[in-house]
Amino acid sequence: MRASRPLIPLLAILCFSGCGGRYVVKGSQIEEPGARVVGEELVEPDLMEYATVKGDTLAKVAADHLGWDRLWLHLKEWNKLPQGAKDPLPEGTKIVIPLRFKPLAGARAAAAVAPALQPAKHRVAAAPPKPVVRPPSQVFRVGEKLTFDVKWYAITGGQATLTLAPMDVVNGEPCWHIIALAKSKIVFFFKVEDRIESFSTAAELLPVQFEKHLHEGRYRKDLVAIFDRDRGNAKWGSLLVPLNAGCRDLLSAFYWFRTMALPPPGQEVNVCVHTDKTNFPMGVKILRRETVKVPAGTFRTILIKPFLKFEGLWRQRGDILIWVTDDAAHIPVLVRSKVFLLGSVDIVLTKLERPQ
Repeated sequence: MRASRPLIPLLAILCFSGCGGRYVVKGSQIEEPGARVVGEELVEPDLMEYATVKGDTLAKVAADHLGWDRLWLHLKEWNKLPQGAKDPLPEGTKIVIPLRFKPLAGARAAAAVAPALQPAKHRVAAAPPKPVVRPPSQVFRVGEKLTFDVKWYAITGGQATLTLAPMDVVNGEPCWHIIALAKSKIVFFFKVEDRIESFSTAAELLPVQFEKHLHEGRYRKDLVAIFDRDRGNAKWGSLLVPLNAGCRDLLSAFYWFRTMALPPPGQEVNVCVHTDKTNFPMGVKILRRETVKVPAGTFRTILIKPFLKFEGLWRQRGDILIWVTDDAAHIPVLVRSKVFLLGSVDIVLTKLERPQ
């Protein structure tokens, strides 16, 4: 039924314009009293001339002859009349009525009846409660560094790090400085040198500045975004794009996720991500609890699955699964994803550095 809704106004326009209207405009006979076709030889057969009678206004003429009183403005502009919608028109005033405007009334009528043709709407389920979040300073600290090996089957193809650098001040705001680095290690593994940086507010990890420098084989991308949350926009180079309230950049969104108290398995949380000049409402599904052993140790974890895929340290294709520690810090210990040209890649935590 939803697909048919756009057809209703369209069918109305076609019917009103060609399925037998009230006026015979190609002949000399007009059914409406006081109306006639303009000109003896019809150059524009959709024009009709009407002589007003006592009590006529532009709104009344539009309603009587075009089917919608709000089309009075078209009559006013067409005829260069000084009267307003409900000002009395002098009796005998000659008004040219462009019948081409009549389908507009048909489209309006169809739009008005369309909701009645739709099935009754089901009650919309209540939105899930917002997750409880902790202040970032209670979850992680400056100096935290997570080191990962990038595993391609049995081969260690590279290394990645996530680092919380010293706090910085950007555009007058104290900011967390998050740095993600990735670099390939072996000759036959295509060259990767990626650096992503996020400067995000100290209290809520809202974006202030974001930089992305990707070098993956022949693929290159260098982008810098400046965020103006008061005006609701992000400036990527010379391009200004909308920024949704509460949206965070790629890195700060993940660290913001780490501050959440996660719901039980089977439920989900939502994080708005602004990346590549676009706002994405990303869902994160909580799958199950598992114990995972990686080089950095053995961890009790929560397995999560993001709904959407973004360009990050590698261009990903397919599902992404992330195992985060089942504690207040939600540290990622294992990431499994599909990567462009490579197939399945695991990113495993090899070293955990957390200042006390």
